[in-house]
Amino acid sequence: MDIRNRRFPSVTNLKGRMVRTAGRIRLRRDLHAVNMVVPEARPDEGSPVLYASNHTTWWDGFLLQRLHDMWRTGPLLTVVEEDHLFRYPALAAAGCVGVDRNSLGSLRTLLRTVAHRSRVTGMGVSLFPQGQIHSSRRRPLGFERGMDSLAQAMGRPIIVPVAIHAELFNRRRPTVFVVAGEPYVWQSSKGVQEADDRVAEILDVIQRDVDETGEFTPRGWEARMKSAVYRSAHAVGSRPAIDIPEQGASA
Repeated sequence: MDIRNRRFPSVTNLKGRMVRTAGRIRLRRDLHAVNMVVPEARPDEGSPVLYASNHTTWWDGFLLQRLHDMWRTGPLLTVVEEDHLFRYPALAAAGCVGVDRNSLGSLRTLLRTVAHRSRVTGMGVSLFPQGQIHSSRRRPLGFERGMDSLAQAMGRPIIVPVAIHAELFNRRRPTVFVVAGEPYVWQSSKGVQEADDRVAEILDVIQRDVDETGEFTPRGWEARMKSAVYRSAHAVGSRPAIDIPEQGASA
């Protein structure tokens, strides 16, 4: 589905809503289409969720916000580079928090902030563990170890691997494909590498589909992704299927 124009309730403060509206306008203006797929199985609304995504476009932060808003009702904290927040201070009103990866003090402040806010019911945190924009075809993706500290600060969060891929096709503006993989419980023994592997696997599915179908990829794309990703995303390494209760189900 193309979610550029959909409206979602989330931020209650006026400035935050204005920033979200501006983000929606940017997606509509800058992109030809945004196609997004999420799994039917969802973590309980009270569980803290960490979205771990590859970073391949300028719009990725807005895309993860849209994904969160269409999937969950709780607030979202987005981790961005500190200098980016300095350039766009209004982003703080929409739930962004800055970090300088080269400053131990900045990292400690981020972890304290995340640990405190994770106590909020249904809190989500979005993170780009690569630390900078890379091609979505890079392998391995290169997720950094800081993700492990962030996950530990959240307790035992539910991880949602997110794959983002963009193509121009025969348009002047890119078409973006976003797929959220099956949620799973963070295990520090596997940690960052598992998240890297899961996102890469989903990207491989998206990119094979693009390579095979070309400019006609958007036709029937959502159904193909649901069939391929949610059927086989856990096949590599014999990883178990989701063991989290669906929304509304008893634990």
